[in-house]
Amino acid sequence: MKLKLSHETRENIITLSVSGIIVVSFFFVLKYFSGFARIAAVLKSTFMPFLTGGFIAFMLLPLRNRVENIWLYRANLKKEHKRFIAVAVCLIVFLAGIAIVLMLMLPQLIESSSTLVDNMGTYVDTIEELYHRINSSSQSSPVAEMIFDGLAAASQKASESFTSLLSSLLSYSVHFISGVFRFFVAVIISVYLLADSERVAAQTKDVIRAMFSPGRTKYIMHVGSLTRQMLNSFVFGKAIDSLIVGLICGIFTFLTKMPYALLLSFIIGLTNLIPVFGPFIGAIPSIFILLFISPWKALEFAVFILILQQIDGNIIGPRILGDSMGLPALWIMFAIMIGGGFFGVPGMFFGVPVFAVIYVLIKEKVHRTLKEKETLV
Repeated sequence: MKLKLSHETRENIITLSVSGIIVVSFFFVLKYFSGFARIAAVLKSTFMPFLTGGFIAFMLLPLRNRVENIWLYRANLKKEHKRFIAVAVCLIVFLAGIAIVLMLMLPQLIESSSTLVDNMGTYVDTIEELYHRINSSSQSSPVAEMIFDGLAAASQKASESFTSLLSSLLSYSVHFISGVFRFFVAVIISVYLLADSERVAAQTKDVIRAMFSPGRTKYIMHVGSLTRQMLNSFVFGKAIDSLIVGLICGIFTFLTKMPYALLLSFIIGLTNLIPVFGPFIGAIPSIFILLFISPWKALEFAVFILILQQIDGNIIGPRILGDSMGLPALWIMFAIMIGGGFFGVPGMFFGVPVFAVIYVLIKEKVHRTLKEKETLV
């Protein structure tokens, strides 16, 4: 019996298969061919300030347009003066936002982290005492003994990890200073892009027109427009979603008097930027921290995160993001795993919109090809 598939089903199967093969092949070449890996590492270190600056400019572009075209619309100023004021406002808002976050959160985060490290030995003793108490008060099963032995070993390993981390802070300070320098270079690049975005866009289009045929140029412009649309909907939507999740977590931790409430809320809000796996990535170290202090608090926080993840996944996220990516959940997880496996946390974040662009482009190609074949039949 011959299985008949609808046109849409065939299109989706071919699209998903081809896009998956292309992405896996690209990352396979990038990872396992040393020449490509070395070239990718050099390009990454060289162009990272430009990519970061472009991303900052991309985030601030709506604010610049609003200041220039709405707030200063009736102002009796020349166009270049309006642009200067708009870019200055963007720069002030951006730097002020970073300064406010650092002033409000960094001292408390440092204090919480320092207290956590200082009390690590006490927390390990607490876990071991709990283990011995349970072990002596009841006949534990082999499975329970295995669990508690693993828990004690994990706590000891965590204590050693924190100690080694403190001893290597000096070596990391050099990388931190280098990162701060690259960040300020990226900010300067973003200012240039915001101040002269039209000229940069026009020059880029001229280069593309000079190098490619009219048909290929049109396709490249389409890819650029699609990429901008995907990034715009995903980045801004996910940022708002993570802010809401972090605030909800902060309210809960403060009301329930959780230890390190601000630190836990910051971790949950930040890791929520990563689709699907983000809440769990942030919950694991948070629960582990609470486990040292109070197992009941850890259990309470774990239940809360499960509830919050369901609310975010079924109510908050869909209301803000909608179906902007157009990807099935399975392929969103696939994009996160591939991106995270090769590029770490940034790859987990940008893997979804990048894969969504590839998916849409291949879907358009498959749709055109199938339609042409059906017209020939």
